[in-house]
Amino acid sequence: MPTHTNSDIIKKHNECVGILGKTMRSVEETADGIGKRLICEYGIIFWTPNTGAHELHGPIWQRYASLGYETSHLGYPTTDELYSGFGKYNIFQNGEIHWNNLSGFKANELHGSILRKWTDVKLLLCCPVSEETQYTTEKTKGHLVNFENGQIAYSENIDAEVSFFTQPIFNNIRRRLYGSFELYILDEETYGPAERKTVSGEFDIVVSNLRANTLFASINKLGGEIRFEITCEADIQYNGNAIVNVYTKLLEGTSENTNDLDGNQSSSILVRPERDERIVFFSWNSREDPVRVHSLLVDPSPYKYSTMGQNSRYLHFEGDYAKITLHVSNRAI
Repeated sequence: MPTHTNSDIIKKHNECVGILGKTMRSVEETADGIGKRLICEYGIIFWTPNTGAHELHGPIWQRYASLGYETSHLGYPTTDELYSGFGKYNIFQNGEIHWNNLSGFKANELHGSILRKWTDVKLLLCCPVSEETQYTTEKTKGHLVNFENGQIAYSENIDAEVSFFTQPIFNNIRRRLYGSFELYILDEETYGPAERKTVSGEFDIVVSNLRANTLFASINKLGGEIRFEITCEADIQYNGNAIVNVYTKLLEGTSENTNDLDGNQSSSILVRPERDERIVFFSWNSREDPVRVHSLLVDPSPYKYSTMGQNSRYLHFEGDYAKITLHVSNRAI
C-alpha cells in the first residue's frame, strides 16, 4: 500500500478538523483490508488507493455506519459531503446517501435502479424522504422509495417507475425572493485587539426554475490580511420551493489579496412558498479553530446554528471567523 496513505488521511483531517473534531485513535486498516480509516469525535475519514481520502459526518455518517461502512453494498465514499438544492449528500462507489431538513436527523440511501431513475427526474421528485422498503402485491414483490413529490418503485417484473403525488408542472416557475443579510467578520490578532467589520445588505429578485439565480455576492477585506467571500444562490423547484445555498470562503495571508484558503463552509435552507425563513451560521478558520461546542454537534452541520433556540449561546471560537445572518421570503410574482 502506498506510503503516503496516512499523510493523505491526516491532510484531509486538517482540512475538516472544524467539522470532525479531534482524532480518537490512530489511522487503522479497514475490515476488508483494502483501505484505511481515521475515527474522529464527530465523523470519520476513509481512504483507498482508488477513491482517495473522504470524510463523513452527521446523519450521513450515522447511516453509513448502520449499513456496515465499506462492507455494505455502497462500498467506499468517493466524495466529501456535497451540497445541492436537495440538501447534503455523499457519493459512494455503488450509491449515495442524502440528508435534508425534510428528513430531520435521518439520512436516506439510494442505489441501483431507483438511484438511476431519480437522477433523471430529481428536479421533479425533489429529495428522498424514506429508505428503500419492500412491498408485496398479489402478483409481484418489489422495492420503493418515497420522495418529497412522489415515489419510485421497481419489481421483479418491471424496471423502476415514477409516480407523482401531484401532477408536475414543466413550464417556467417564477418566484420573488427578497430579504436581507448581515455579515460580522472578526480577525483575531496575536498581539493587540481583534479587528471587526460588519456588512449588511438587501436583495429583491425574481427567480426562475429555468436559470441559475444569484441573490447576492460580496467580497470583504479586513485587517490587511483577511478576505471573506460569500455567494448566495437559489434553485426553484416546480412546486415553488426555493432552495437557498450559501457558499463562503475565508482567506488569510500576508495581504487582503491572498489566495490562502483557511475556511470553506457552505449551507442551505428550504424556503417554501409564502414563507419566511431565518438562518444564522458561521464560517471559520478551520486551521486555527476546531469547533469547540460539543453540545451542538447533534446538528449535522456544525457551522449552521439556528439562533431561535438556546444552543446558540454555547458558541465559542478562538480564531478568525464570520457570522452570517440571512433572512429570506418566498412570494408569488
